[in-house]
Amino acid sequence: MRQRNKQINIRVTEKDRTKIIKLAAKSRCKSLTDYILDKALNKEIIQYDLHEINARLSKIGGELNHLVMLCHQGKIKLVNLTKYTKELEELQEALKNIK
Repeated sequence: MRQRNKQINIRVTEKDRTKIIKLAAKSRCKSLTDYILDKALNKEIIQYDLHEINARLSKIGGELNHLVMLCHQGKIKLVNLTKYTKELEELQEALKNIK
């Protein structure tokens, strides 16, 4: 395990600080320090838009809920869920890559 015993202090504007913190939170880095080190040392930073994933899951959930309601009302009997299965598999794969 590497030992971090030296400090580098920098000054940033409040706007830049906020942006850096938001970018670090979206990354796979464990801490702000890890994010800044990875960026400074030109390592690849992988980011995920969890809001997009959450929105897609919410949309699928709403559509499935509507289909269930129609089934209970007897308005539909057979539903092709291929579209939803594919979308859920893509989202599951994206979530698997988040560590």
